[in-house]
Amino acid sequence: MPCEWVVQTSIGSDVGDIASGPAPRTLTFVPKTVLVCRKCKHQDCLVDVLGAHANVSIQRVRCQKICDGPVVGLQVGGQMEWFERVRSLKEIAALVHLTRKKHSSAIPKPLRKRRVKSFAGRQPRM
Repeated sequence: MPCEWVVQTSIGSDVGDIASGPAPRTLTFVPKTVLVCRKCKHQDCLVDVLGAHANVSIQRVRCQKICDGPVVGLQVGGQMEWFERVRSLKEIAALVHLTRKKHSSAIPKPLRKRRVKSFAGRQPRM
């Protein structure tokens, strides 16, 4: 279940009834979705760390046929990027850092060599 933050703001005068003024706007924060291959070895550890330290929605997907270890996919700069063998502490920390950025376009250095260039922009196999 993805977490959502709902913030209601009212527009108009500060004095008076809210019903007499315009309807309040609802701003919804939807966290980034991180796709994790469900068949890869050590993916449970990765899911636990992402769930504990990053405010992300984790979705398990079918095997992407690129796995040698945990495979992770997420949107970076408006394009789907896939990373394989994300299992060391530096790579997981870089992934958590990447998910915390609002507008991330640069891939952190520990994840650059784990990026699967041939799968860039490709949607997941569900």
